[in-house]
Amino acid sequence: MFPFKLHRQTLQHAPMHGVNGNCQQTVIACLLNKEIDEVPHFAEGLDFSRAKESGETFNQRIADYLATQNLQEFLLAYEGMSLKDVLKTTSGQNPKVPMIIGVRGSRSVNHSVIAYGGVIVHDPHGPVQEDYEPLDCGHCDQYHVSILVPTQFGEV
Repeated sequence: MFPFKLHRQTLQHAPMHGVNGNCQQTVIACLLNKEIDEVPHFAEGLDFSRAKESGETFNQRIADYLATQNLQEFLLAYEGMSLKDVLKTTSGQNPKVPMIIGVRGSRSVNHSVIAYGGVIVHDPHGPVQEDYEPLDCGHCDQYHVSILVPTQFGEV
């Protein structure tokens, strides 16, 4: 049905118990048609109460791993739009391009899901919801749309 695997995340986000969820690891494994344990847990050991430092490390870990796969993340941030409009904008011209969407889920934590054909098709936490909110970025609320693209030009 989809040109990628569907996995459920193996770690639910519970920072009060010292556990960072692995939704980003899971959605990247899905899109690369890999098993979860073949992709690093990018949030492992990070303290997200120190948001700037941990966010930078998290993003660098993702970039470093994707480079080993000859890929890079192309990220767009959308503020002031509904999720429906974001999906229409991004997928309207690219209906066969799977995308990682950064949202805030029902547990009020930042989360990653997969969109394909203009709709959310997979939530690694559980059933796809109707009420995803924008990410809590600290100073603004945004939806992040990431597309994994081949690295064609080498080191910059």
